[in-house]
Amino acid sequence: MLRSGVGLSSFRSRALQVLLTGDPIVDFAYSLLMYRVPSALPWGLADRDLRSLGLPDEATYIANYCSQVDRENIPDLDTYILFNLFRMAAIIHGIKGRILRGNAASAEAGTMVANLDLIAHIARKTAANEPFGGEKS
Repeated sequence: MLRSGVGLSSFRSRALQVLLTGDPIVDFAYSLLMYRVPSALPWGLADRDLRSLGLPDEATYIANYCSQVDRENIPDLDTYILFNLFRMAAIIHGIKGRILRGNAASAEAGTMVANLDLIAHIARKTAANEPFGGEKS
């Protein structure tokens, strides 16, 4: 079971809806990945001191977004985040293939591939509704 008692078939159904409708929350949830991923990846903030960087925490970021788009909250937000983690893992797997073929274009390709298991770990923690503190357990 996923968070809030949502079963896998319901999760798949929602993921398919997201794919087919172009739900704008998908893009917003993608931006939230920075809060879930540690600084081992160049854009990760999970293990950073946000206050010293002058950045809002995740809850404030979400509240600000909701205020801007006139929403009270985002139901099933973790479903959107899981979708984006899966999408990120698929992208990184494709990067790994390009590295193996010798045609990876990004200087950060190796770093991304080296952290593929970390992305999967974060996704498992998110699906199990467990906090992720930046370290694998």
